[in-house]
Amino acid sequence: MGSALLCVSLVSGIGAIIKGGAGDPGQAAVGPTKTSKSEKSDKKPSPVAEPGDVVWNSVVPAGGGRSPEWYAAMNSRDCDAITRIGPKRAQPVYQGLGAACAAGINGDGASWGPAAQALANVKQAPDSCTDAFAYRLLRDLVIAHLRQPGRPPLVIGSKSPITC
Repeated sequence: MGSALLCVSLVSGIGAIIKGGAGDPGQAAVGPTKTSKSEKSDKKPSPVAEPGDVVWNSVVPAGGGRSPEWYAAMNSRDCDAITRIGPKRAQPVYQGLGAACAAGINGDGASWGPAAQALANVKQAPDSCTDAFAYRLLRDLVIAHLRQPGRPPLVIGSKSPITC
């Protein structure tokens, strides 16, 4: 299943490149372009993540959320701990996020398959803030990998923490 999904993604990305990058902004990027010194811009870098980038915000408790261990695992990107911190009803999300984290953060390429499979097994996005946060990370990491399987996703933080 995972290899078929990867193959479809690759074909889609190649098609976008052949068309000159036309299509929705989610298509694969053609690559960096060179700019001459005369084309320099005073623009600040966009706060929006590029395709292949994943924004992993820090999370702060809103009161009544999860245990301190949940916040510690998420904020430190402790892939092993992430697999153990979710509630039973959302366990596929946390198992998948732990695998995606191991693949994207720790370089364990063999974990992409289990991460994609876990994402495919999630029937509905969780509705609690903390579980939805974990689901978004799982989804974004897997999609970033499928868009650019040859490079690990660039995981970036944000200056604004999420309150859950």
